[in-house]
Amino acid sequence: MLHSTTRLALAGIATLVTASVVQAYDEYGTVAAKKLEADIYTTYQAGTGGYDPDGTKQSIDGSPAVNFPTLQLKYGIIDGLDVEVVIPYVIANKDAGDVSGLSKPQLDFKYVAPIGFGGLVGIDLPLGSKDIVGENPVAALRVGAISAKTIDKLVLNGWL
Repeated sequence: MLHSTTRLALAGIATLVTASVVQAYDEYGTVAAKKLEADIYTTYQAGTGGYDPDGTKQSIDGSPAVNFPTLQLKYGIIDGLDVEVVIPYVIANKDAGDVSGLSKPQLDFKYVAPIGFGGLVGIDLPLGSKDIVGENPVAALRVGAISAKTIDKLVLNGWL
């Protein structure tokens, strides 16, 4: 049986993992110059248990589930360079801590050169609902490398 603080911690970890994975990496290429793209999506996560360091299965009481509705706006500054603003929200059910609110908004810059290679720099802003980001949220910097190349009808993408 997990205590409510453990369930809240799991919801927080799920939020960070989801935010790290889905934001800024949803498309490897950039938005065309002077174009605006708006994406609204959600991610749903539910847990059934896990394993401790000794390999013993740990069951979870109830059915913890967290929904992450997100708004993402992308604007092409010039060809190959865009700026992205991501506004994630968290809704956790009773078994996952019964919390909801704004998670850390993100600001990302992504560049892909005509040869198909580039990178991104992003920051998770230290803002959000206290129930989600805690008492004293901190900013987090993210950097990565991107590959986005189209050859005829073949699209080759990757990120690190």
